[in-house]
Amino acid sequence: MAGILKLFCDGRGKQLYGALSSSSPFALPNLIQGSQTIEFTLMESDPVGLFEGAPWSTVSPQTFQLKIGLYLVTGATQLAYQNSWVDDTNTEKKTGVLGLNTAAIISALTTATSHACIFEISIIDATGAEEVVYQTTTTLKKAYGIASLTVPADETVATQNWTRATFVAIEEDDGRRLVLKAGNFGIEIGVNEDGSVSINGILL
Repeated sequence: MAGILKLFCDGRGKQLYGALSSSSPFALPNLIQGSQTIEFTLMESDPVGLFEGAPWSTVSPQTFQLKIGLYLVTGATQLAYQNSWVDDTNTEKKTGVLGLNTAAIISALTTATSHACIFEISIIDATGAEEVVYQTTTTLKKAYGIASLTVPADETVATQNWTRATFVAIEEDDGRRLVLKAGNFGIEIGVNEDGSVSINGILL
């Protein structure tokens, strides 16, 4: 899952900002296939707070409904959509997940590594009136995941069990022995349970 995408939206100015204290518009980053958690805060200009470094006041998340959609630039095909959010009245935000691995997205990214998209935010107020408060173009990128381990044809995979049975660990159970060999002869070295060391010559 991608990191949390925090959106602070000036509904009247139809702009996004990086924080409540910010006066500089925020550029939406590229989106990556998968699941995107979103925290959305609706703001209004606060002329009084502007002079105190707080240019915005928040709108209670319970006073409006939120819709966020992602559409292909070409053909305006809907790729993702979310209108179900959890209201947090303590932080004055709505939180939810925009699924970016829908059947439409999987299909669109089958033959392409990315697509130009339209990202749109709309709100519905208490009267039922709906308004688009933000719209921009962004890029949706394909997720490749973690590559699988590939073993060369002339090599063998060393499993954990095989490794433990073949090699002597630095710390291991009592009774394990280290064998050093040359041709048909070897030396077996071990530590006994009483702490004594045993060294024996062996014939292989």
